[in-house]
Amino acid sequence: MNRSIKLLSLFFIFIAALSASAFADAPLKAKVVLLHGLARTPASMSSMAKALEEAGYEVCNVAYPSRQHSVAVLAVNFVAPKIVECVS
Repeated sequence: MNRSIKLLSLFFIFIAALSASAFADAPLKAKVVLLHGLARTPASMSSMAKALEEAGYEVCNVAYPSRQHSVAVLAVNFVAPKIVECVS
């Protein structure tokens, strides 16, 4: 596995752990974070978002400028903050 993917994976694990500990006392709600693929938009996830919402989940369909930055920049500057916002 290349180094940037390992670092990116560790970053997301850290964000998930941080978010979980920050809201440990809050009642649990079933949330799903959807991330579209590179060179796509949140519209590509809209059918899945609708199905999940109909099934009772709270859905965050995250938008990020996937064509304008590297994966590392997207992860740190765009995706991670949106995930934290979603779970808070």
